[in-house]
Amino acid sequence: MCTFVCVCPAGYLEQHPAWDQDRVFSAALSLFLMQNGESDRRTSRVYLDTLFNYTPIAPSKALPRTA
Repeated sequence: MCTFVCVCPAGYLEQHPAWDQDRVFSAALSLFLMQNGESDRRTSRVYLDTLFNYTPIAPSKALPRTA
């Protein structure tokens, strides 16, 4: 088990209630990996999902497709 401490600028999380320490860390780590040669699309997906606070809808709750 690893423990990471994410150091954000003073007051950032208080001023941005939609962000938490885990979300900041996830965005920072995935951006670091992308900038340093990681070309896996899943890394880009994690970064974008974290940045825009996207939560995938479970297939059973998705809207049915229309023809």
